[in-house]
Amino acid sequence: MPQHRSIGSEAVAVPPGLATSQVRYRGEAGRAWIAGLPDFAAGYLDRWRLRLDGPPRHGVVALVLPVRMADGTPAVLKLQPVDEEHVGEAAALRTWDGDGAVRVLDEDPETWTLLLERLDAERSLLTMPDDLVAVRVIGELLRRLNAHPAPPGIRPLREVAAAMVADTPGAAPRLRDEAHGRLLHRWAAAVAEVVPEAGDRLLHWDLHFENVLAAEREPWLAIDPKPLAGDPGFEILPVLHNRPATRRGPSGAGSTPWSTCSSWTGTGRWPGASAGCCRTSCGTSRMERPLWILSSWRSPKRSTAGGHDLSEGGPTLAGMASVAWLRQQALGWSLAGHQTLGDALAGMEFVQCDPIRAPARAQDLILRQRVAGYRAGDLDRSYGELDVDEEYLYVYGIAARRLRPLVHPRRPGARHVPRGLEAQVLAFVRGNGVTHPREVQARFGADRVRGDWGGPAVATTKALDLLHHRGLLRVARREAGVRVYEPAPPLGRALPPARRVTALVLLIARTLAPVQEGSLSAVVSGLCRRLRGVTSRTVIGELLAAGTLAATEIDGVRYVWPADLTPVEAEPPAQVRFLAPFDPVVWDRRRFEHLWGWAYRFEAYTPAAQRRMGYYAMPLLWRDQVIGWANCARTATGLSVDLGYVDGRPRQRAFRAAVDDETDRLAGFLRGTPVDEPLA
Repeated sequence: MPQHRSIGSEAVAVPPGLATSQVRYRGEAGRAWIAGLPDFAAGYLDRWRLRLDGPPRHGVVALVLPVRMADGTPAVLKLQPVDEEHVGEAAALRTWDGDGAVRVLDEDPETWTLLLERLDAERSLLTMPDDLVAVRVIGELLRRLNAHPAPPGIRPLREVAAAMVADTPGAAPRLRDEAHGRLLHRWAAAVAEVVPEAGDRLLHWDLHFENVLAAEREPWLAIDPKPLAGDPGFEILPVLHNRPATRRGPSGAGSTPWSTCSSWTGTGRWPGASAGCCRTSCGTSRMERPLWILSSWRSPKRSTAGGHDLSEGGPTLAGMASVAWLRQQALGWSLAGHQTLGDALAGMEFVQCDPIRAPARAQDLILRQRVAGYRAGDLDRSYGELDVDEEYLYVYGIAARRLRPLVHPRRPGARHVPRGLEAQVLAFVRGNGVTHPREVQARFGADRVRGDWGGPAVATTKALDLLHHRGLLRVARREAGVRVYEPAPPLGRALPPARRVTALVLLIARTLAPVQEGSLSAVVSGLCRRLRGVTSRTVIGELLAAGTLAATEIDGVRYVWPADLTPVEAEPPAQVRFLAPFDPVVWDRRRFEHLWGWAYRFEAYTPAAQRRMGYYAMPLLWRDQVIGWANCARTATGLSVDLGYVDGRPRQRAFRAAVDDETDRLAGFLRGTPVDEPLA
């Protein structure tokens, strides 16, 4: 039950989430602070003649109460325990005096309690659909904030960085993975070079999308500084970590948040910060978390730091992941939302396709979970306007066009030279332009040959497929599901095989992250066999040694992912999702069994009498658990949804409401599509 203290007809409640995080991160000290928080808050409401004006909010550390002052002015009361990160918060805010940051209305310097102007807590920069515009907002705020010299008493960055460098020799050997230890030493060496020139600007130190709120007197203002005196380059990493660097917005096609941040440092719009110093200072920021975790680790006893299991044998730089942590990352990384289809495909770069429609094709079912307002068939309707191609990567799907040099030529050292019917079909399409297969069949006849699956196939259709696979034709569009072809642009000079495999490993690792190393190696092995001269294990090992891939081992299974992915900390929403059988969340069946404890099977090609789940059973995700499956079909009277469960249906009312919501979303997604044909 939330703790509360009544004040007249009002009550100060401690949100359970704040109590949990305080105990998780501060142990008994956090528990004691939470126990006294209702009385503590009540004292300041009385002292400053405030009245509550809305439900409480909180972060990991602080309680924030919307209040009204005696004269009716809206404000917020911020209460937080005393710790070194918040030293100087009030001094920093008073130095800025509202110039790009929230204003201080009153303070208690003994307890660091603050009365602040009220901003719009419902609108942070996370609500802005265009990441690049959001980054520019932060860049402009940093330009203004960092223009101020740090006032006396603010912690110097040089002291923080020097302490990290000093801690590294003792910390690195305690990492289980020697490659991570070497990486930590490299960061420390880079940081040591800039410690003497750490700067004197007033730094926010934690300015990211969630710490910028909408306001009335200005469009956006910064909140919640962890002030330091130092070089503005140290400000950059929170911006990059708060949203994936691969996401893009409509105003910045072809750019990334990192390139936008770099443009700010390189054009003088961010005084005092250089792009090189930004990169070095990022190393300082990257060092901070593993060193903090290591400082709390004591072998051989079992302890925790920040909720991470630090068991005997030494932690890893990955943060001592658990199965629950892996689930959290798998869902958070894969199911990131996008405002437009173009944004989603630019960020994902690959989406698997499958022709079965029950109730929609896999590519549409995958995209509906990631694109706001997506409807079945949107990909086909927009395909010609998107910078994508249909390609076979590790499976068949939609790939960002920039990946073409990584895919072609299929075999190095020799371009495919068509002969016979293939050559005739290629010449016909090159002369005809956009060509439907029936046009080719009308020109060359309908002779039958053995198809890829052993059955008969039209010879011209097979020739078109082979020419497409070899990169000589591309899919221009689809008509009623049929591929319509056109000549592909000429292939440039082939990239070295090792470079191609390395880039593809990183792409697949990002798509399936965190992915079991064995699964990644198996997927990449097929690519290596075609390209020759490289092996999947060698490439993965080199990426791990370089720190480009991060890794952790759980239950004897090693998981890897691109090291630049930002760890997900948000709790999963109370939401139900019906996932496509080929969704990246469930694609690796070995990972599925490890993370969710049961075996999901795709049974479309299983004889009907032997099916346990159904023809097109879609994994049913509730919060962070896959608890069963859904068979969905569009009928003449509406949408039919039949649910099955591994361990019984959850009894919570919230689950029933979430199922209804997902069913409504699916019905809206399918609106206007044809009724499903009877299933085999």
